[in-house]
Amino acid sequence: MDRLDLNLTSELDGLRLELERSSTPSILAVEQASKIAALSTYSTLGFDYGYTLETRIHDKYVQNEPFKEMDQIQELLLALLKDPANQELQQRLDLLLVK
Repeated sequence: MDRLDLNLTSELDGLRLELERSSTPSILAVEQASKIAALSTYSTLGFDYGYTLETRIHDKYVQNEPFKEMDQIQELLLALLKDPANQELQQRLDLLLVK
């Protein structure tokens, strides 16, 4: 289980870095979000936002639309690396991802 949890946080960080490179999600960002969703199902970290995150990333990719307020998105992803179960952080991130 520890390895699964480590993989989840690693993929979250990878997604953060990919979005730092470009605010318009690439296919790599979509793939990482998909891995996060799958890992979140079995993780013990309590990260319940995986499938919603995957949907948000995929929607922006399909629309070829950049995320706004990337600085705040980056900060929230960093905060979630430290506290993946934090529902408030997940909700704040969701609000930014749908803008």
